[in-house]
Amino acid sequence: MNKTKYTGILGIFLALTVLAGCKDTFANLQSKPSALGVMNEIVVICDDAMWEGSVGDSLMYYYASPYPIMPSPEPLFDVRHFSTGQLLAEPLRKELRTYLILADLLDKDSPTTIMLREDLGEEIIRKFNENPNQFSTAGKDKWARGQVLVYIMGNGPEDLARNLIHAFPRVSKRVRAHDNKQLQAQTYMNGSSTELTNLVAKEFGIKMKVPGDFKLAVNGKNFLWLRKDNREITASIVIKSFPYKDKSQMELEGLIEMRDRIGLLIEGSSIGSVMRTNVVSLPVYTYPKEVAGRYAIESRGIWEMTEDFLGGPFINFAVIDGDRILVIDAFVYAPGKDKRDYIQQLELILSSLEFQG
Repeated sequence: MNKTKYTGILGIFLALTVLAGCKDTFANLQSKPSALGVMNEIVVICDDAMWEGSVGDSLMYYYASPYPIMPSPEPLFDVRHFSTGQLLAEPLRKELRTYLILADLLDKDSPTTIMLREDLGEEIIRKFNENPNQFSTAGKDKWARGQVLVYIMGNGPEDLARNLIHAFPRVSKRVRAHDNKQLQAQTYMNGSSTELTNLVAKEFGIKMKVPGDFKLAVNGKNFLWLRKDNREITASIVIKSFPYKDKSQMELEGLIEMRDRIGLLIEGSSIGSVMRTNVVSLPVYTYPKEVAGRYAIESRGIWEMTEDFLGGPFINFAVIDGDRILVIDAFVYAPGKDKRDYIQQLELILSSLEFQG
């Protein structure tokens, strides 16, 4: 496709944040509209030739790689691409939430390069030329309030692709932080349940902010099952503790064994149907972490019912708390629906965990 000459006039910006040592320069005008769009979406602005080449391939390989772990592949981020011409042709395209702007500084006629130079100013370009490690910076509220814009530059496509890959951890962290407010709003749109939050505290000595649309499914001996049902999904959180015996319990086989023991308490609609961890279709991934100051293992995988054609993704926290292992397992059943956002909501709930005292 032919390149479109960028002719727009940029406003005054404020609050430029840094992703590689650059300072704030954009202004947030209160008359601007509020940004539109959903979380986990990144709008890429670059020339068509760049998008269709190695830079676009590198971007999709990282930013649209599979989210861990789903029964059917879902991307880490939903990526959309606009050239500057397409961006300016439709005003609403300038009112989205998250932008990634990619520019080859060697291509001085590139509409995207011209945009980046006008946005950032020649001082930042000079600093990049003096120190190529300063290849990225971020701003906000360029066209609408509540926007984040990340700029990545390079000298040639290969250099730009390399910088794009190098910046991926910082950019993804920045986007997640930007999305957190929306994630909180979606998770707790009905407030929090004081009754269930107090029940969890009473039974297990922990604080966990339970959303208001969850209900008590089962209150058994050393076992709680909290559940949310609507027309689209069933989301569950189960809590159980196990005596801590040795470190093998926190290894992969031990984690799966504890989870499957919990699964025996999750009965399906068919006689004898219980939940188990599916280790055949996909592996279970584990990540050491700290939860409320305690050593923990986070695991992710997929679950299934033994006698029913039901299954979905799960996220599991196993936390060593003195002489016990507290296991909090959250799983989703959403046939025919994307499940990434629901798992992120459950992860947010689990991450609210605090130990009393």
